[in-house]
Amino acid sequence: MLLRENHRSVQHRYDEGPKAVLADPYAFKRYRGKLDPIQVLKAVSCLEYQSCEGPEWGRSEAFAFLRTLEGWAIHALPGYEEAEWEFR
Repeated sequence: MLLRENHRSVQHRYDEGPKAVLADPYAFKRYRGKLDPIQVLKAVSCLEYQSCEGPEWGRSEAFAFLRTLEGWAIHALPGYEEAEWEFR
């Protein structure tokens, strides 16, 4: 889903025509380490930057997924749960 949306974005941005294909086939590889929320936020930003060119981006499944992942990462930041809910 993320790869497909990224490909759509590149197609929209550079108009490579209908014959443009993905450069390499994607093979999922499970990450076995502990996810660092800062690294996740950076990766979300990178992928969004690469995938946001299409007119449907804000309504795409990929966009919704990245917002959810971003929310998880923010809540996983050290000190987030202990922080005040509002500024006073």
